[in-house]
Amino acid sequence: MPKQEKYSHRQVIEKLGSMCAVCKCRDIQILQVDHPLGNGNVERRMKGQQQAIYRRIMEGHHLRYRCLCASCNWRNRIKTDEGGRPARQVTEQSMSEFLSVVKLHLERLLN
Repeated sequence: MPKQEKYSHRQVIEKLGSMCAVCKCRDIQILQVDHPLGNGNVERRMKGQQQAIYRRIMEGHHLRYRCLCASCNWRNRIKTDEGGRPARQVTEQSMSEFLSVVKLHLERLLN
């Protein structure tokens, strides 16, 4: 069986347009793959690992995904559950997680 090609985060982000679909941020270090249908956890469990998702994107299924920066991805995650439905109340823990991502984002921008 031939060895499957491994794709890098950079290759995948470039395939998805190299910028956040919401705020247009172009910092490759904080751009992430988003599952707009809200099925990211399900897909990661079914496929088993990140490379399987990367392969799907690189081999033509990129329209099922989008690129978001960490801040926009967390903001979206707080607003909706994994099924894309409106989430319950914002909790102290989810807000704390969101603020830590924002802090990291700002630290990277300032360095």
